[in-house]
Amino acid sequence: MLIPLMIGARDMAFPTLNMISFWTFFLSSVVLVISFFVPGGAFSGGWTVYPPLSADPERFLGANLGTVLFLLALALEFASMLMGGVNFITTSLTLRAKGLSLMRLPIFVWMQVLASLLFMFSVTPLIAGAIMLLLDIILGTHFFRVEAGKVGDPILWQHLFWFFGHPEVYVILFPALGILFEVITTFARRPVFSYKLVVYASIVAGILSFLVWAHHQFVAGINPLSATGFSITTVLISVPFL
Repeated sequence: MLIPLMIGARDMAFPTLNMISFWTFFLSSVVLVISFFVPGGAFSGGWTVYPPLSADPERFLGANLGTVLFLLALALEFASMLMGGVNFITTSLTLRAKGLSLMRLPIFVWMQVLASLLFMFSVTPLIAGAIMLLLDIILGTHFFRVEAGKVGDPILWQHLFWFFGHPEVYVILFPALGILFEVITTFARRPVFSYKLVVYASIVAGILSFLVWAHHQFVAGINPLSATGFSITTVLISVPFL
C-alpha cells in the first residue's frame, strides 16, 4: 500500500504475486493453528527448533506431527515473504516516478528493499535445514539425529538457523526504523539529517549481519573450539563484531 504511494507508482510491479503472497501467509497461519489440534499437540521443541528435541520422534515429544505441520507452516511463510520481497524490490527499482533517483527515495522504501534483500539471501540455508529436519523426522535420516552407529550433527542446525536468524533481526528492524524516520521527520518538518550516511550505514549493517551468527551459539553454551562446534576461522571472523 505505501511503497507505490511513496514512489509515484500506480500499483505494485506484480499485483497478482502480491495477492498470492498475502493468501500464502494466511494459509501458513491456518496450518500453524491446525498443529495445535493434532495427536501429540503442537510443536514443543523450543522456538529455535534445536535437534535432538525436534529431530527424534522416538525419544522426544517435540518431534511429532505437530512438528511437521510447524515446519510446513514455516515453509509457507517463507514462500510468502520471498514473493513479497521480490515484489518490493522490483517495484522500488523499476516503477519510480521520473526524476526520483535511488538517493531520493524515502527512507522507508530503502529499508523495505534492504530487508527484502537480507531475507532472500539468508533464508536459503534455513530452508535446506528445514528439509533435512523433515527427512530426519519422517524418513529417519541422520542429518541432525544422534544414534549409536549413526551420528548426525545437531550443531549443523544451529549454524543454518542462526545464519538466517541474525540477518532476520535486521529484516524486522529496518522497516521499523524506516517508519520512525518518516514519522519523526514529517512531524518535525525537517528533512532526514545525513540521508546518504543513513542509507550507506544500513547497507553496511546488513552485510555485516551475515558474518556474526556465531555469537548466538555462544549463548547456547557451545564450546567454540570443540570438534562439533565452531571452527577457529569462524571465531576469528565473528569476535571483532561481537
